[in-house]
Amino acid sequence: MKNTAQEHFEKEPPHTAIKHRLFKSVYDSCISISSSFNNKTKEKRQFVYLDLYAGCGKFNDENLGSPLIALNSSKTQLENHSNNINKINMILSEQNAENAKCLFKNVQEYIDNNNLSNNIVSTVLTESWENCTEQFKQGLNNSDWGMIFADPFSVELKLPDLKSLIDNNSKLKDILILINT
Repeated sequence: MKNTAQEHFEKEPPHTAIKHRLFKSVYDSCISISSSFNNKTKEKRQFVYLDLYAGCGKFNDENLGSPLIALNSSKTQLENHSNNINKINMILSEQNAENAKCLFKNVQEYIDNNNLSNNIVSTVLTESWENCTEQFKQGLNNSDWGMIFADPFSVELKLPDLKSLIDNNSKLKDILILINT
């Protein structure tokens, strides 16, 4: 394992590539199910994606990180004619200021280059997710469906803090939490 986040993002490590394939499969399934499950009236829905440790969004070798993998999968879902999701709210937290700046640039370029600004709203928070739980709770409360991804890099995930984040969000019908340990 690399010693710093900057070194880590030089080239996607093999174990990370495996994790990202799993993440993509889970995200694809989650957003697809969210679009269609128990939706006989075909009402349009919002989907929220929370990434608690978002990183730069992609590696220097151009391999995608979780935020851009989620964007790419979201784009595919939005292009699907049977899709019932019309808005995706992405809230991405990265406490390293340099990485957060790079993340914002990468996410915004992807949204702009793929004409997704009407369907995807992204917020990049430049601090630890534990310090911005109100923004995350607001995102959860504005959507019935979503996914939380927690892949901490060299820090511990405090499960009581994560439980506190999702408690009292009674509007939530389905949430998938994928934690890399």
